[in-house]
Amino acid sequence: MPINLNTSPETDALVEALRNVSLGGTVTYAALSDLIGIDVTGPARPRLVSARRIVLRDHGAAFETLREVGLQRLVPESVGDIGTTARGKIRRAARRARSGMTSVVSRSNGLSPDAARRMSAEMSALGLIEQVTSEKTVTAIAATTEKPAAPARVAETFLSHIRGAARRAQEHLRPETEDPRCPACQGDCDEEGGCRYA
Repeated sequence: MPINLNTSPETDALVEALRNVSLGGTVTYAALSDLIGIDVTGPARPRLVSARRIVLRDHGAAFETLREVGLQRLVPESVGDIGTTARGKIRRAARRARSGMTSVVSRSNGLSPDAARRMSAEMSALGLIEQVTSEKTVTAIAATTEKPAAPARVAETFLSHIRGAARRAQEHLRPETEDPRCPACQGDCDEEGGCRYA
């Protein structure tokens, strides 16, 4: 492997070690630390982060973290887990931010109109992110195609799913239909249609 002049020798050694991990194989933090002589979970963590980025970019090798153990190289079938994990983090962050903003707004009476509009726009955007990153939405997209779809097709499916969710929410919020019976007698009218209590 050629030496990269922009990275440290430790990072280069980590790149080489990660590149040689077989599909589905693991490498421990202890082995990586021994290789470079610095703890990769402490002072050398940035070097490990760089090495992971380099092997992903240059060699297509993606790794997932095995907590307190090391790294496992993902097989192609499990690479979608990267998206699932990222999507979960994004969804939770959007939900927390929107919830925090809702708490502030509900306790704040002195919000200027400009600030209220800005807050409303941000909360709407976060709500959209939360909806788009839901498992239901991703499942709906996966059901529409067998191969990766063009971004426009994915956006179309997202919008369709979101419209459906909005329609269901609107129906849920719609007030009960008015009682068609006479309000005065609640349907105890005579045959001719006249209310005897009116």
